[in-house]
Amino acid sequence: MIITSEKMINISKWGVTVIMFAISIAILAGPHTARAATNLLINPGFEDRWFTYNEAFEWQNFGSGYERKKSAIHGGAWSIKITNNDSTKTAGAYQRVNLNQTTLKPVFIGGFVKGKNIVNSPGGFIAASIYAEIHLIDGTVVYWNSIANTGSFNWRWIGFNTATLANVNKPISHIFIVPNLSYATGIAYFDD
Repeated sequence: MIITSEKMINISKWGVTVIMFAISIAILAGPHTARAATNLLINPGFEDRWFTYNEAFEWQNFGSGYERKKSAIHGGAWSIKITNNDSTKTAGAYQRVNLNQTTLKPVFIGGFVKGKNIVNSPGGFIAASIYAEIHLIDGTVVYWNSIANTGSFNWRWIGFNTATLANVNKPISHIFIVPNLSYATGIAYFDD
């Protein structure tokens, strides 16, 4: 899982050319190449085991929760497994990320998902996805999730950028990030 925030940098015209070239290389190299250094999540690859929960910093159960697993991994030694047997319920993990922006900056939210026999509820639009509850500095809350993933599939990259959401029009106070399998049945794994 990953969440990043764009930072403003004052640089010379030559520096802009170098950065544009580096960004082009990162985009050509793949979706995860340039992101790890700016990850704002605590334990984004689920590698660390924890024993107590702290709402501001660690993964917690969402709905019926998740399991930390070694059986299906994208990177590292661990991922999380989310099983949902009831298409009217939610399951997953969540973490709060405090941003306390003073000016609006885009935030990218993404991660890898793998699915096994995921069947969406009739008219459902969440299934295996990354859901976000985005709290703006003025108290407004914007809800969004990545495209619903269903069926059986190997690891795939999913995510979205808050810059594409018209309602995210003020600085962001904090975001709840939720890798989840909701209103669908099956098994989903999330990592990185």
